[in-house]
Amino acid sequence: AEDILVQSGVKGGIVVHVGCGDAAVTQKLRANDSYQVQGLTQDAVQIPAIRESIYKAGVSGAVAVDFWNGKHLPYIENYVNLLVV
Repeated sequence: AEDILVQSGVKGGIVVHVGCGDAAVTQKLRANDSYQVQGLTQDAVQIPAIRESIYKAGVSGAVAVDFWNGKHLPYIENYVNLLVV
């Protein structure tokens, strides 16, 4: 996650992690309070467990996860500062 942020040059804002898996990397994409991170997954069954891990890590709210249909990203144009796929 640190390498991704360094290479991108992004210093904060909205970071979206598409295909976030268990959200371990997703959580690390929130390097500091300047970042809001959302993980997107197509595995709806895993969302409660992923959210629980985010909550236990103490970053709930600053890091979130949601279902993604795999077709269109749920954001308006120019909203996301960094898209990690």
